[in-house]
Amino acid sequence: MSVHWQGYWVPASLLLERLPMNRQRNQNGGKKKRQTAQGRPRRQAVVRARRGLGLRGAGNAGKVRQIAAMIKDPCMGPTVAPEYGGSQNGYVSRFKKTFTIGGGEGSTGTAGYLVWFPDFQGGNNLYLWSSSTDLIQPVNTGADPLGYDLPTSGRWLEDPAKPWVAGDAVEDGRLAAACMKLSYAGAMAALKGRVATISGISRDQLLHGGDNGSTLSASVLLNLASNTERFQTAGAEIRARPGEPSQYYRTSGGPPRANHPHVAMDNKDNCFDAYISTSGGCFEPLTGPSAGNGIAVCWTGVDPAQAIVIELYKVLEWRPKAVSGIVQKQSSSDGENLTQKAVGLLDRVDYAWQSAKGMYSQARRGGGFIADIAATGMIPGMRSARPILSILDQLD
Repeated sequence: MSVHWQGYWVPASLLLERLPMNRQRNQNGGKKKRQTAQGRPRRQAVVRARRGLGLRGAGNAGKVRQIAAMIKDPCMGPTVAPEYGGSQNGYVSRFKKTFTIGGGEGSTGTAGYLVWFPDFQGGNNLYLWSSSTDLIQPVNTGADPLGYDLPTSGRWLEDPAKPWVAGDAVEDGRLAAACMKLSYAGAMAALKGRVATISGISRDQLLHGGDNGSTLSASVLLNLASNTERFQTAGAEIRARPGEPSQYYRTSGGPPRANHPHVAMDNKDNCFDAYISTSGGCFEPLTGPSAGNGIAVCWTGVDPAQAIVIELYKVLEWRPKAVSGIVQKQSSSDGENLTQKAVGLLDRVDYAWQSAKGMYSQARRGGGFIADIAATGMIPGMRSARPILSILDQLD
């Protein structure tokens, strides 16, 4: 049925719909609600704002992503308190030290390695070995103990943070993040050999992991390598994995704490007491929680006339001495171990994050890709943010 209205013939049903009592109004300004085939109004999609996608996100999720970015890139990442939970927070600083092997510090050998236990702030926690072939093991006897003489037993080097921790203003410090970078600094025509990165090496392996329970040669250490490849100009990088032993504050090292029997041996300030030999034993337990938290770089078959440069970066959380006049920082920890959560996030995003040759790291060196994740919630190169967002949701 049609009705003549304002000069036009229009369907009566349409005219009835336009009457005020029949209009369908809603919160969208009077527009008709969209309906399903069964006549029911469609459910409106609700867009929820996702929490804390940026580095400054609210709650613990934001802190976790900041810590993850620092651990992934100790060189240029943010410097934030590691938040081990239930302990006093301190000030955070970044330290660097550079060593040259071949033509500088170290012998002109074709093989060698540098092992670092960054949970300690000194106390013989950084060991260098260099030899003419990768089959030679360091000497470790009572007359020539480990680290006593480089040509035969290697050398203990100074931790990047030791001068600061040993100073008059600092009481002690603990690890927040650390990494070792190895690069080639010689002639391009002489570039050859292999380089490897090792994580999780223990002090017991350093002393007794070689043939017949003796010290490690470079060839044996390669068996522990998480990544081995031809030596390139970019070299290699290995990052520390903060864990349970990292939460202990330690001094720069010194004599054994015989006058402090309440201090657990595994929480001592020394990684190795001075010039520990196989015959003399090690005053620090070799199988405790902190025994297997070392990292190392190893090289074999290089030209002994060419230089290798090793850079060490360490992010340290430290507490001031009372006599320094520096005000103690107030703790902001709520009891959760956020560093453990940050390491778990890195494991789920990139299982090979400790090595610079990880599946994302080769294209995105350093902590850039973690920074992108923290800022956008997306893994670089992926169209969907769903995988990483599901991980971040678990952090709140």
